[in-house]
Parts: sequence; structure tokens; C-alpha cells
Amino acid sequence: MVQLLILGLFIAQGEAYPYQLLQLIRQRHYDAFITITKGSFYYNIDVLEEMGALAVTAYLPTKNAFVSKTSYVITDQGRALFKQLAAKQLLKPDKFQSPSALGLLLASDVAPDVLSQSLAQHVADLEQECQSLEKALQVTDLTALQQELLQHRLTLQKSDLNWYQKLQKTNQ
Repeated sequence: MVQLLILGLFIAQGEAYPYQLLQLIRQRHYDAFITITKGSFYYNIDVLEEMGALAVTAYLPTKNAFVSKTSYVITDQGRALFKQLAAKQLLKPDKFQSPSALGLLLASDVAPDVLSQSLAQHVADLEQECQSLEKALQVTDLTALQQELLQHRLTLQKSDLNWYQKLQKTNQ
């Protein structure tokens, strides 16, 4: 999924520096749909370059030998890979796999204070994500599909928030 996202961003942006794309991921709240670290992002940039899917357009070394400013563009091979990865991703079924749900299945064997703390943390995290998604929906340059996806994600997060709040009340 990381490679699909990177290639899609290069198609949309044209020539870009990887750090610009990381900023774009956060600005457009794509991180609500995919967990991505800087390390995995830059690793996948390198892999895509080695595969010939991205081409270097500018390279500027810096004083730090381990850091350079490199801009890239997507190649024809990268566009073909994007189409292949997108088709494959669109066919995947959505799955509800939640580590916290597994923990809740086993909650009867967990100390009450641990359960209480975890529920409170989930409520806080979900409240923050809902606020972030509501803010993202205020962005004016979203496509109709992007807006619909963010709204759907917000609806799901609000549902989860209500559920965790209900669990909190019943476990007090």
C-alpha cells in the first residue's frame, strides 16, 4: 500500500521531493487510511527508484553525508506499476482486524484498572482523530471521492467512539 500511495502522489504532483509528499500525506489526512512512518516511506522511495518506477531529477548533497535533497518523477514503468497495484488494492476486501478488539475479547482476565486505562486511551485517541477528520473535511481542494472517503471514515470513527464510551460506562 505504501508504494501505491507514493506512486499516486507522484502522478498527482509530478516532480517532487519525498519530504513534500510526506507533508501532503498529513495535509490530506491520508494517514487516516494508512499507517506510514518516515522510515518505511523513504525505504519505499529507494525501492521504487531501484525498480525503475521513479527517476531522480535533481540531486543536491548536503553537509551531512547521510542526507541529500533528491527530487523524483514517476516513470512510465512507475505508471504501469501504479495501475497494477491500484487494481489489486481495489479488489481486496475490507477486514475488521483490531488488536484492541482481541484484547477486549480477553478482558475478563485483565486487571480492571488496565481495562479502564485502555478504554480511556481509545476514547481520547478517537476524539482526536474525529477532530482531525472534521478539520480535513474543511479543505476546499478535495475531490468528491476524497471528501466521501473522509466522511465515511469520520462516521466509522464516531461509531467506534460511541461504542468505546459505552464500554467505559458499563465498566466503571
